Amino acid sequence: MTAPTPPVPALPPRPPRTLLVHLGVDSAVAFLAMVVLFVIIFGASVVQVALVALVIGAVAAPFTQRAEARGLAARERAARTALEAPGGAASTAPGEPVIDLPLDPPDAPGPG
Repeated sequence: MTAPTPPVPALPPRPPRTLLVHLGVDSAVAFLAMVVLFVIIFGASVVQVALVALVIGAVAAPFTQRAEARGLAARERAARTALEAPGGAASTAPGEPVIDLPLDPPDAPGPG
């Protein structure tokens, strides 16, 4: 029988990344996808593909930034809920936020 694993510390809260970071990442992803489709297959100009990728990145950036903000808020809510639960993580590590990960029940079938 193995000893129970200690709870995993929660990641510290942080604000979402800036819109400029999302613009850059979204444009890069769009550029790489379009390079495969248009430059390699159809022989389009790389400059044209880069310009279209920037437009796609500019359109997608606000959506991906909002999605990141929702994910960070959910992560913070989960950490707060774990701390506020009776007999939860707060009683095992006072002063440090932790999230308890569920363990498989002892009668669960193993791999294979």
